[in-house]
Amino acid sequence: MMHRRTVPAIAALVFFAVVGVVSFGDRAPEVTQRVWGRVRRIGHEIEVRLGADVVDRSDVPFSYDAIGHFALYFVAAALTYLALRGRVSAIAIIVGVTGVSGVIEVAQPLLSTSRNMQVSDFIANVIGVVVGVGVAAIGTRVFSFAASRRALG
Repeated sequence: MMHRRTVPAIAALVFFAVVGVVSFGDRAPEVTQRVWGRVRRIGHEIEVRLGADVVDRSDVPFSYDAIGHFALYFVAAALTYLALRGRVSAIAIIVGVTGVSGVIEVAQPLLSTSRNMQVSDFIANVIGVVVGVGVAAIGTRVFSFAASRRALG
């Protein structure tokens, strides 16, 4: 049986690898175009099934890019917290994941011909990290409390 932290740890590593690939997508444009094409098709299918038009709308209050950055780093931080909780403090996880985000933002113009550093992206990343760790921390406490209550009968 896999340790309960192994799956989130593997998922976090894969997730960070995907974020890195997407961040420097012009180094492999064919792959990036195929991935984004698939994501757009899935998004369109979901919209059709829900009868909604939510992708690429100009009336959405924040840019789609900022929402994407928030979501990516929310997931990355939550997975990292689940993998490392109890071994590393939540603050250390926030600092670490935020640091990775900062390195990626700074490296983009140096390693990519089509990407550049944007402070708004970094801010969205940081908010996603903080909220992701917060939700994961609260969620694990709620589930632990519920499990202990069930055990007591």
